[in-house]
Amino acid sequence: MVLVVAGDNLADNVLSRRLFDMGSSRASYTKLQGLYIEESDLLIDYNDQKLVMRFFSEDELPKPYTTDGDTISVTQLEDMSLIFQEPTLEGLSYQITRSKDVGFVVTLNINNRYTMNFVNIDNQVKYINSYGKVTDMVDADFVGFENNLRWGSNRGYIWSRSVPLIFDKPLLGHGPDQFVLSFPQTDYVSKLNAFANPELIVDKPHNQYLGFLVEFGFVGLLLYLIWVGGVLWKARKNIIIVSAVSILVAFFIL
Repeated sequence: MVLVVAGDNLADNVLSRRLFDMGSSRASYTKLQGLYIEESDLLIDYNDQKLVMRFFSEDELPKPYTTDGDTISVTQLEDMSLIFQEPTLEGLSYQITRSKDVGFVVTLNINNRYTMNFVNIDNQVKYINSYGKVTDMVDADFVGFENNLRWGSNRGYIWSRSVPLIFDKPLLGHGPDQFVLSFPQTDYVSKLNAFANPELIVDKPHNQYLGFLVEFGFVGLLLYLIWVGGVLWKARKNIIIVSAVSILVAFFIL
């Protein structure tokens, strides 16, 4: 313990600040609470207010409506952005452009900083990623951390979306190195609020035991714990046990 404290002081308190940051709870980056797709409608949940961006035919501009079907008033700015007059929608605006390939494209501008592009393909709203690829968007299942996505350097988001993966294949897991492919990478809205980047790729769970459960299931984790237990048992009278415990703690933190 003395060596840990001394090392932390020499490293400008990096470890203590990291641990403090993990225990803190931080607000989401935006007021965007959800985006949901129902055929040609994009349902927007922003700052506890719900509205609908409705896509029509190829010749009619998409328009925003309330959930009751009433038109929402907007004001057009010089840069052709459309902002909502409702005070609770402050910070949310959009632009409409037309592409000869996919028709009208709605670009949501959130907090004048983050943008997300949507298009209607065959009466189904799709997301256009930063590479110009049209993709589906999911609202991923989660367990816990509903209002604390950024807890523990964003572990709140990663862990809450990783737990459901365990129950998809609980016995043997998804397979070695399959976490990145199993994780819901198209969970764009929650990623935006957790990382300020809706397209960031989550490639590891930042928890060794959770990773074993996702990739190898309960059988794999049990075998791993038996092996660790054997190592600790053999080292029980040796100072090496301190190092072993430290490694286990590090697996949990990193």
